[in-house]
Amino acid sequence: MTHRHQEGGRETLNPLLIKRQNRTDEDIENIVELHGELHKAFDEMEAETETERLQNLAIVVKEIEFRLQEAWGFDRNTDWHSWWFQVPHCTCPVLDNWDYVGTRLSVTTGGCPIHSPDPK
Repeated sequence: MTHRHQEGGRETLNPLLIKRQNRTDEDIENIVELHGELHKAFDEMEAETETERLQNLAIVVKEIEFRLQEAWGFDRNTDWHSWWFQVPHCTCPVLDNWDYVGTRLSVTTGGCPIHSPDPK
């Protein structure tokens, strides 16, 4: 099922998940709008060069992930977050982190402007 959000983009949502989670039309509208917010944050990150601002936008992405979990009817749980390692300018290994989605494990790289405690 493809839906358009206010940012002008389209989102394809899993119809089986919608049914399994008993999502209403209002829930679906909220999910689509949250994806629009996520795209907007990614666009801002793409244009940003300042490390502190990138890190603040990454916090925004994390909060959107929590809100998406709630909108889908799931518990808030960072173990299932996946957008954090896909944000613009992140140098953490995407494939390794996909392997760890659903666990407490993650892989970050030194020097990542977003996730390193001392980015260079």
